[in-house]
Amino acid sequence: MSTTANTSQGVQLKVTISSTPVLIPQCTDYPIPFGQQDFDEITNLDSAGGYKEWFPTLKDGSELAVNFIYNANDTTHQYLQTSFLTVPSPLESFSISLVGTGSHVVSFHGYVAKWEPKVEKGKAVRGSFSIKISGAVAFA
Repeated sequence: MSTTANTSQGVQLKVTISSTPVLIPQCTDYPIPFGQQDFDEITNLDSAGGYKEWFPTLKDGSELAVNFIYNANDTTHQYLQTSFLTVPSPLESFSISLVGTGSHVVSFHGYVAKWEPKVEKGKAVRGSFSIKISGAVAFA
Protein backbone atom coordinates (compact mmCIF):
# COMPACT_ATOMS: atom_id res chain seq x y z
CA MET A 1 0.00 0.00 0.00
CA SER A 2 1.38 3.40 -0.92
CA THR A 3 1.66 6.15 1.67
CA THR A 4 -0.93 8.91 1.56
CA ALA A 5 -1.03 12.23 3.34
CA ASN A 6 -2.79 15.57 3.50
CA THR A 7 -1.00 18.89 3.38
CA SER A 8 -1.35 21.32 6.24
CA GLN A 9 -0.69 24.26 3.88
CA GLY A 10 -3.98 26.11 3.51
CA VAL A 11 -5.60 24.86 6.73
CA GLN A 12 -7.41 27.88 8.16
CA LEU A 13 -8.26 28.78 11.76
CA LYS A 14 -11.06 31.35 11.88
CA VAL A 15 -12.81 33.38 14.56
CA THR A 16 -16.33 34.70 14.00
CA ILE A 17 -16.48 38.50 14.18
CA SER A 18 -19.88 40.18 13.72
CA SER A 19 -21.39 36.93 12.32
CA THR A 20 -18.58 36.52 9.76
CA PRO A 21 -15.84 33.86 10.02
CA VAL A 22 -12.52 35.72 9.70
CA LEU A 23 -9.14 34.08 9.08
CA ILE A 24 -6.66 34.32 11.96
CA PRO A 25 -3.60 35.07 9.82
CA GLN A 26 -0.04 33.81 10.06
CA CYS A 27 -0.67 30.77 12.28
CA THR A 28 2.27 28.36 12.16
CA ASP A 29 1.01 25.33 14.08
CA TYR A 30 -1.78 24.03 16.30
CA PRO A 31 -3.45 20.70 16.98
CA ILE A 32 -6.91 19.79 15.70
CA PRO A 33 -9.01 19.68 18.89
CA PHE A 34 -10.69 16.40 19.73
CA GLY A 35 -10.74 16.93 23.48
CA GLN A 36 -10.42 14.35 26.20
CA GLN A 37 -12.57 12.08 28.31
CA ASP A 38 -12.74 12.56 32.09
CA PHE A 39 -13.09 9.53 34.33
CA ASP A 40 -14.24 8.92 37.89
CA GLU A 41 -12.40 6.24 39.83
CA ILE A 42 -14.97 3.71 41.03
CA THR A 43 -12.64 1.18 42.65
CA ASN A 44 -14.35 -0.36 45.67
CA LEU A 45 -13.85 -3.11 48.20
CA ASP A 46 -15.40 -5.65 45.79
CA SER A 47 -12.99 -4.76 42.95
CA ALA A 48 -10.95 -7.79 41.96
CA GLY A 49 -7.35 -8.20 40.86
CA GLY A 50 -5.75 -5.19 42.54
CA TYR A 51 -6.55 -2.81 39.66
CA LYS A 52 -8.39 0.49 39.78
CA GLU A 53 -11.71 0.69 37.96
CA TRP A 54 -12.88 3.75 36.06
CA PHE A 55 -16.20 5.18 34.85
CA PRO A 56 -16.36 7.70 31.97
CA THR A 57 -18.01 10.98 32.98
CA LEU A 58 -17.73 14.27 31.09
CA LYS A 59 -15.84 15.07 27.93
CA ASP A 60 -13.62 18.15 27.92
CA GLY A 61 -12.96 20.09 24.71
CA SER A 62 -9.54 20.84 26.21
CA GLU A 63 -7.38 23.83 25.32
CA LEU A 64 -6.09 24.65 21.85
CA ALA A 65 -2.56 26.15 21.80
CA VAL A 66 -1.76 28.18 18.68
CA ASN A 67 1.62 29.53 17.57
CA PHE A 68 1.64 32.43 15.13
CA ILE A 69 3.68 35.24 13.61
CA TYR A 70 2.44 38.34 15.41
CA ASN A 71 1.39 41.54 13.63
CA ALA A 72 0.32 44.29 16.03
CA ASN A 73 -1.42 46.09 13.13
CA ASP A 74 -3.54 43.12 12.09
CA THR A 75 -7.19 43.68 13.05
CA THR A 76 -7.84 39.99 13.77
CA HIS A 77 -4.82 39.79 16.09
CA GLN A 78 -6.11 42.97 17.76
CA TYR A 79 -9.57 41.40 18.12
CA LEU A 80 -8.18 38.29 19.84
CA GLN A 81 -6.01 40.40 22.15
CA THR A 82 -9.03 42.52 23.10
CA SER A 83 -11.08 39.36 23.70
CA PHE A 84 -8.35 38.15 26.08
CA LEU A 85 -8.15 41.49 27.92
CA THR A 86 -11.93 41.93 28.31
CA VAL A 87 -13.32 41.11 31.76
CA PRO A 88 -15.19 38.85 31.77
CA SER A 89 -13.85 37.25 28.61
CA PRO A 90 -16.47 36.79 25.87
CA LEU A 91 -17.28 33.36 24.46
CA GLU A 92 -16.04 33.30 20.84
CA SER A 93 -16.88 31.01 17.90
CA PHE A 94 -13.99 29.32 16.07
CA SER A 95 -13.63 26.97 13.12
CA ILE A 96 -10.84 25.10 11.39
CA SER A 97 -11.20 24.36 7.68
CA LEU A 98 -9.13 21.34 6.68
CA VAL A 99 -7.68 20.97 3.19
CA GLY A 100 -7.19 17.80 1.21
CA THR A 101 -10.02 16.13 3.11
CA GLY A 102 -13.03 17.29 1.14
CA SER A 103 -14.89 20.00 3.00
CA HIS A 104 -14.22 19.02 6.61
CA VAL A 105 -14.73 21.76 9.16
CA VAL A 106 -14.11 21.56 12.90
CA SER A 107 -16.10 24.14 14.87
CA PHE A 108 -16.20 25.02 18.55
CA HIS A 109 -16.75 27.81 21.06
CA GLY A 110 -14.15 29.01 23.49
CA TYR A 111 -12.42 31.76 25.41
CA VAL A 112 -9.06 33.32 24.57
CA ALA A 113 -7.28 31.96 27.66
CA LYS A 114 -3.73 33.15 26.90
CA TRP A 115 -2.23 35.88 24.71
CA GLU A 116 1.56 35.97 24.61
CA PRO A 117 3.62 37.78 21.97
CA LYS A 118 7.30 36.82 22.06
CA VAL A 119 10.34 38.81 20.95
CA GLU A 120 13.69 37.20 20.25
CA LYS A 121 16.90 38.71 18.93
CA GLY A 122 17.22 38.27 15.16
CA LYS A 123 13.70 36.90 14.74
CA ALA A 124 10.30 38.16 13.64
CA VAL A 125 7.92 38.84 16.51
CA ARG A 126 6.00 35.65 17.13
CA GLY A 127 3.46 34.68 19.70
CA SER A 128 1.14 32.11 21.06
CA PHE A 129 -2.42 32.15 22.26
CA SER A 130 -4.69 29.48 23.59
CA ILE A 131 -8.40 28.87 23.39
CA LYS A 132 -10.18 27.15 26.30
CA ILE A 133 -12.86 25.20 24.50
CA SER A 134 -16.31 25.33 26.07
CA GLY A 135 -18.83 22.69 25.07
CA ALA A 136 -18.70 20.17 22.25
CA VAL A 137 -16.36 20.17 19.26
CA ALA A 138 -18.34 19.60 16.05
CA PHE A 139 -17.00 17.85 12.96
CA ALA A 140 -18.74 18.35 9.62
